[in-house]
Parts: sequence; C-alpha cells; structure tokens
Amino acid sequence: MQICYVFRAFRLILLYKLNIFKVTILDQNKFIKNSKEGTLIEPNIYYKSIYKLVNKRLAWIVIPTIEIIIAIIAIALHVNAYLKHGPICGFTPVDINMRINSEIHGNAFINKYNITDFSKVPDQVSTFRDMRPMFRLSEYLTILFILVCIVISVIFASTKIKDGQKFGIKFDCFSSAIISILIGVVYFYFKIQMGDIVKSNVDEKKDLNLFTMHQIFLRTKKGIIFFVIIGLYIQLTSVIIPLIQCVLTERANKAYENVPINELQYFYKVLQQPELVEELKAIAIQEFSVENILFWENYSLLHKLIIRVTKHHKEVGGSIDNYDMFSLQDIMYSENSTSSSSNRSEGTYDPNYPLLPQLVPYFNSFYYTFIDIDGPAAVNITASTITRINYELNTDPTVGIFDEALSEVIEIMFFSIYPIFLSQNRKQIGELYEKQL
Repeated sequence: MQICYVFRAFRLILLYKLNIFKVTILDQNKFIKNSKEGTLIEPNIYYKSIYKLVNKRLAWIVIPTIEIIIAIIAIALHVNAYLKHGPICGFTPVDINMRINSEIHGNAFINKYNITDFSKVPDQVSTFRDMRPMFRLSEYLTILFILVCIVISVIFASTKIKDGQKFGIKFDCFSSAIISILIGVVYFYFKIQMGDIVKSNVDEKKDLNLFTMHQIFLRTKKGIIFFVIIGLYIQLTSVIIPLIQCVLTERANKAYENVPINELQYFYKVLQQPELVEELKAIAIQEFSVENILFWENYSLLHKLIIRVTKHHKEVGGSIDNYDMFSLQDIMYSENSTSSSSNRSEGTYDPNYPLLPQLVPYFNSFYYTFIDIDGPAAVNITASTITRINYELNTDPTVGIFDEALSEVIEIMFFSIYPIFLSQNRKQIGELYEKQL
C-alpha cells in the first residue's frame, strides 16, 4: 500500500510538470515562429522518458520487483528465526496477540525456565523477544516511507500543483502524506518510550489504568494498529470521497439535464471565449490532458491563417501556380494573428481547398506536435483518423485535413474537463447564457 501510494504521488507531481512543460513549449507565438523557420517542435526526451517511466516501467517492473524482494527478505527473516529459536511463529495455531502483548512477563518466564521448545509454550507467554527481528524489515521500510512522505509534502507545499476539485487527487496525496508522517512519528515515539518498560516489571496497580502509555502501547499491538488508520484514511480519500463526488455530480447533471449549457453545441460557444478557454486550460493541466486544449488553441490559430491565406490567394488569381506572389510574414507576426486565437470569428473556409505551399510548414508543425504519436502533445484520437490524415498529407492535402481530429478532441474535452468546468462555473455560464438569449 505504501509503495503504491508513493508512486501515485510522484506520478501526480511528474505528470503535472509534464503538462506545464507542454503549455510552455507550445505557446502560440513559439508555434508560429518555429513553424515559419522550419524548426519543428522536437519532443523533449527527458519528459517523454519520465512519462514512459511513470506509466510503464514503474507500474509493470519496479513495483512487482520491489514487492518480490521484500517478500524474499521477509521469508528469510522468518526462516532464520525458526532455525535459531524453533517454531516461535510457525503453523501451530496460537494466540499471537497474547504472545506479543505479554512480552514483559514472557521474557521473565523464558529466562527463568530457560525455554527452548516454543511449540509447547502457553499462549500467555510472549515470544516477541525472539520474533522481533522479523518485524525489523517493516520498521525500516516505515522509516523510509516517512522520509519519502516528508519529501512529497515539501514538494506539494512548495509547488503550484492544484486540484480541479476541492477533494481531488492533490488533497488525497498531500493529506495522506501528512497523516502517514504523524502516524509514523507517534509509532516510533511509543516504541522508544516503551523500550525500557518491556525489559522490566511494571507497577501492576498503576498499570490497571487503561489510558497509561504502556496500556495504550499494548492494546494497539505495540503501535501496529496505528497504521490501520493510514489504510482507513487512504480508503476514505481514494474511494469513498470520489464515490460521493460522483453521486453528487450525477444528481447535478440530472437536475440540469435539459439545460442548453449541458449540450455539445453550447460547449463550442464556451470555446469561443478566450477567458473561459484559460479556465478550461487550468482544469486540463490538473487532469493531465492539457494537450487537448492546446490542440484547440493552435488549431484556432491555424484556422485564422487558412482564412487569410486562402482569401489573399483568391484575390491574386486563385491559381496554385501563383502562390509565390505573396508572403505570410505580415500575417504571421501581426498582432491580430496571435491574439484571441480561440475566437474564430473571422469567417469560414472551404475544407476542400488545396493546401497552399505557404501553409505547409504550419500544417507539418501541427501534425508532428499533436497528431504524430511521438509528438510532445499527441492527442488521443482514433487510429483511423490518424491513418486518414497521414494518407491525405502525403497525397492530396487540403486545408480541412485536421477537421475530423478537431471534432474528436472537442468531444473528448466535452466529456472530460467540461463537466468539471460546469461544476465550478455553472452559475456564471448560466448567466452568460441568459444574456445571450
């Protein structure tokens, strides 16, 4: 459980940084400049290797390997204890809790009668003294886990990782790290404080109080039960709270089921508002799907370039042979070409219009950034769409070559980040809709 939690937390941290990197490197101005100069945006090897590490090697190789190593060491410790002391913890049914909790009296009993055959030892006699080496592995792992949780807490506290929801994945990982640190500190505090007590007799009259440190130590199975709290808390934040959120979201969706703002066509209107697109981008970063909103922004920019180029091309004659009669320099670097790029109000174009040579660098850059599976921000579109784009791009390309991919990306955003956006801004969007009416 601890290993899975640690990798989950670092996965959140690394993927958040990866999405921030995508937003930075795929800035629209850089996209225009790199495309014009013919320097396509090259995938960042470091971040791509981190992505593969997080999603493949950690999940399929590192975690099982660590689990196997721990299991082998634990079995070796048990075998070693058996060879040295006999069946102190074997297959004979015994009251193991009593054997652990009666360590004070058990040590005295074993020393007094020089017990060597533990198979016949009464349940009330503790064998924990000789069993203790078998618990050291978990104690060392707990110390390591506490240190890692401290690192995780510092990273969360010092970075701008945010949650799309109030009790989202950051709250889950951050709060679980804090709880794990506190539980670990309490456990080792009790263990150190009780170190001398278990070697000597305890005042039986004073020890009758259920709330003495010694009684708490024994009744929590030498502090082991404290760690059950971590498991319960992780179940609460990872399972129960998300389940409650799903139920509440479903009820909210049913309450607004017939409201136009829940329809796909209205989502297209939201995408036309630059300030709302920025809010969607913030949510997409938190949901590790920022490539979709970046696809939309850069496609909108490409849309503007297509309209201006095809319009100018028609003005100079409309023949593919006279493409060299104009330059795109003024278009590329004009103030209006990169501002408010998510607003595609300049008009429409014929998607079957042939792809002009002036636009080829920008289409190539867009393809190797968002469509190619090895691109730095490849979107999750269907294989058939990718195949069709590849074919058309190498045979008879048109300016509408990416339109089908756009529809798929918008649908993905509609079902992924738009519900979160609505839950946070439903009132604001409702007021906007009423004003439009």
